[in-house]
Amino acid sequence: MLTDRSTPKAGHIVQHPFVSLAYIGDSTKPAYAECRAEWVEDFAEKQRVWDAFVRSPVGYDPALFYERVSHPDLGLLKLTPWRIQIDDTDGETLIWEQS
Repeated sequence: MLTDRSTPKAGHIVQHPFVSLAYIGDSTKPAYAECRAEWVEDFAEKQRVWDAFVRSPVGYDPALFYERVSHPDLGLLKLTPWRIQIDDTDGETLIWEQS
């Protein structure tokens, strides 16, 4: 995930590296992920993710916000899920947990 390192979020992640995410592309099947978050400092990996955003049909051009990959506020956040939950309106819940 490309994100801004100059926000309070950056300090929070250093102190408490666990985040919860929600994705609601379909309001009848929301998905939730519990993840460990860590900052990636490797420039080549940051460039790879930057390029993937630009090429993706559902991505965006990060240069609109950060001008270049080496921008000091640009951070690459690696999210490693340990639990994913998908709910649906029929009452069924699917849960994956890291073993």
